[in-house]
Amino acid sequence: MLEPEARWIEAALEPLHPETCLNLGSSDRAFREVKKPYIQEHVFLPLLKRGVRVIHQDLRAVEGVDIAGNIYDAAVREKIGQADLVICSNMLEHVERREELARIAAELTKPGGHLLVTVPCSYPFHADPIDTSYRPHPEQLAALFPGLSLIKSAAVDGDTYARQL
Repeated sequence: MLEPEARWIEAALEPLHPETCLNLGSSDRAFREVKKPYIQEHVFLPLLKRGVRVIHQDLRAVEGVDIAGNIYDAAVREKIGQADLVICSNMLEHVERREELARIAAELTKPGGHLLVTVPCSYPFHADPIDTSYRPHPEQLAALFPGLSLIKSAAVDGDTYARQL
């Protein structure tokens, strides 16, 4: 995630009032707070200040992950339950079964809740552990979630990976 994306997410979440937020594919605390501190500053800190309970989920059991395990595993999903807000940010390019992950993310979202999904647009190949080179346009991404209503979409402009280099 680049900083303009984090700022866009912050603005998109501002009018929402979730009690719980599930962060799928969260990575570890150091990634969110040290390596890319703008993720914590613009995405999670505003939620925490509003009293939202944030649950970080990742494949790896590392510091800053509340629920570790493979999201495709029903037992892991049972541990999670459902959340008012589910964030699946920059994860879909790292899975081979993206349609299944989309279905799972929608199922983890409480009825009446919100699912926020982002993918990279201008970002080079980055294996973690894989990169499928999935770089869809907003309409292509929305098509992965046929049972949901699209509220807001954008190709976030601003900083790019090339400009950072």
